[in-house]
Amino acid sequence: MDKCCGGIIYQKDNNQNLFLLVKHQEKDGGHWNFPKGHVEEGETEEQTALREIYEEVGLKVNIIPNFRESHSYIFNKNKTKTVIFFLCEAITTDVVYHCDEIADHGWLPFEKALEQITHDDAKKVLIKADYFLKNL
Repeated sequence: MDKCCGGIIYQKDNNQNLFLLVKHQEKDGGHWNFPKGHVEEGETEEQTALREIYEEVGLKVNIIPNFRESHSYIFNKNKTKTVIFFLCEAITTDVVYHCDEIADHGWLPFEKALEQITHDDAKKVLIKADYFLKNL
């Protein structure tokens, strides 16, 4: 099984939360999602999420306790991939691409982020994250 971890990153802007979405390069389908990547040997899920966020978009974040969402899907006809997302508050907000996987990004309010996300599984995770934040 293939395992990835990443973050649903938000920053507070006046009275609303803005969520960071990244557009992956066309070789990866050009889809909009959250920063994420593969777990390396010896890493915890949280360590992977923090490393991948920094590698992909150059941000430092705090993981918000008690929010962990995962979903699995089949790719290449017979391989299963599990993606685990943590809710993260941005400490820094200036996005800098540290890899060639990212083509674009945006800090978007919830409704616009929901429209922009490519995959339904990621939309469901964003809905849960937004609900979680509103009930902190």
